[in-house]
Amino acid sequence: MQKNVAHQTRVPSIAAANRVSAGAAKAMPAVSRPPVAQRVLDEDDTDRLRGLITEFFDSMAHPPDQDLQNEFFDELVAGYDAIEEVPMPFDEAYAQFMSARVTAPAPSSSSSPSLTTFSSSTSSTSSVKKEPKESKQEAYAISAEDEALFSSMDLSSFGRTTDATTTTSSSSSVLVSPAPAPAYTSVVEMQAALNTGLRGQLKYKELKAAVLEAAEAIVKKSKVEPLPREAIAELSAATGAFLDANAEGQRIAGQKALPNKRNLEAAEKDKMQAAIDQFRKVLGVEFRRPVDMLETPGATVTKTDAQGGTHTLGTNNTIVTGKIGAAKGRDAHTMSASIYLTKQYGLTGHNAFVAGHLVTKGAGGKDNDENLTPIASGFNQGGLRTPESEAEKMMRANKVLSYAATANYGRAGKDGSLVPFAAKDLEMIPTSITVKVVERGLRAGGDPTTIVDWSEELRVAFNEPVPFSLRDVLPSL
Repeated sequence: MQKNVAHQTRVPSIAAANRVSAGAAKAMPAVSRPPVAQRVLDEDDTDRLRGLITEFFDSMAHPPDQDLQNEFFDELVAGYDAIEEVPMPFDEAYAQFMSARVTAPAPSSSSSPSLTTFSSSTSSTSSVKKEPKESKQEAYAISAEDEALFSSMDLSSFGRTTDATTTTSSSSSVLVSPAPAPAYTSVVEMQAALNTGLRGQLKYKELKAAVLEAAEAIVKKSKVEPLPREAIAELSAATGAFLDANAEGQRIAGQKALPNKRNLEAAEKDKMQAAIDQFRKVLGVEFRRPVDMLETPGATVTKTDAQGGTHTLGTNNTIVTGKIGAAKGRDAHTMSASIYLTKQYGLTGHNAFVAGHLVTKGAGGKDNDENLTPIASGFNQGGLRTPESEAEKMMRANKVLSYAATANYGRAGKDGSLVPFAAKDLEMIPTSITVKVVERGLRAGGDPTTIVDWSEELRVAFNEPVPFSLRDVLPSL
């Protein structure tokens, strides 16, 4: 497959949407997004659209996070039949997209959401900002030591109280009815919220200085190492917790006659310190990714066609890669078997045979013999898109993955196709391509910049044969 992947590392922020005039936006068509394999935009249009959207977000002073960029891209791909129909420039479409996203109905609040540790896949949100989609970005791989560190964190006291419903002890305050903390989607937003919320404040000077210093360090870290969604969620909770505890501490301190006043204020200061500790713990986690990719030598098989010509066909190939793989893949322009089948049977359009990648170009797949097999263009744009799309999502989310593909030969018939394929020629056409896409994790003590150290299998995103039927390969009229 010759699919490219839009890839960029950005400090997540949806604040940029506020700079776009939603009032001037044209309504985008409401669409029901089809499965990936049924996309209507062809490969060239999709690649061109991806490049244009990347340039659009690159032009922003504070681009949105990668999840939102993916959502916007998917919305356009699913909503239009041709790139000429896509509204450009994207300002109005993006404003409408953001407006619909922000004003979406809030989920039922029959029970109060709880804040989680880093190892969890959920995060708290406000009633205004939409909860990030789970399908867009899963948990990042971290070392066993870091996993233990985050698992030991207790953020149960983080949150916002809807009223003064608390129970107190001599030194702490336990929340009874926590409400959602604000869902800041980038560390830049968190830093701005802290600067704004604490501006001109004279009380709690040491705590204020410590949290602002930690926030500044986090912003600097995020420019070098993209933070995963879980880290952003935890820092968001810590930011809300600090601001809430600070405000409550100020309120308590301002009351002249309040029972247990000293202990109540001390409890809020403890919460502020816990939030600072959370920032510092995230600072200590390694989020770097590999600077290279690993390609396992594949294999080939030689087949003879009905006219006596010989052709080299790929049988299997495997690549382990991070985001860098998207830049290292190569287009496959030709292979002798696909040229022969197309000319021999006069096939055109989606029925013509092409040099199909086993490992997708988007994950670093090359145009060498062991990675190519003859498949119909329609299959290349259809069935294979499902595992390829899974890999592309992981690449855009800055994860490390392995992509293994095997071409299965041994075709016994034409599957009812009207094309008069000769038996020898059928032997060159795979019956299916088995694809396995796995999210990889860093081994304990491994170097995150070294690809071979990403040897742990965290999650199997796809693992099954994708059948290639000749039934839909039609003869030319």
